[in-house]
Amino acid sequence: MISAITATNAAITATAAMTLNESKKMTAYILRRYRDVPLAFDGMLIGEVSTRFKRDRWTELRLYRCRPDMLVAEQVGRSTIEGEIDRCRAWVCENAGQVRKVLGDGSLARELYTQAGLDGTESVESAITKEDERTEL
Repeated sequence: MISAITATNAAITATAAMTLNESKKMTAYILRRYRDVPLAFDGMLIGEVSTRFKRDRWTELRLYRCRPDMLVAEQVGRSTIEGEIDRCRAWVCENAGQVRKVLGDGSLARELYTQAGLDGTESVESAITKEDERTEL
């Protein structure tokens, strides 16, 4: 009986320590959004990619984890051309599927998914559902 209580207390302590360590990694972010209010949250940057290679215009994608079940996807279109402004967008997503819907499946987005450790596969059921939705249109 005592060993079960000790094991339970050790598990609770380990969980509390893990939660404390995860909270230390959290950073307060305020993301600008073009023609929308800024998005504020506490989270951890889990992926960041860019197409900037000595260009006048480029795209930056970032992915944040703000809770175990919540992601924030950010897309920024940058420009150094006079008169052009940065186009900043951000979405709150409940899962990787929603992230894929907002950021797409281009090569830059796929690089972000790989960096962030998101599974890049699709289940057969999901593919069938998509096909069914397309044929209904």
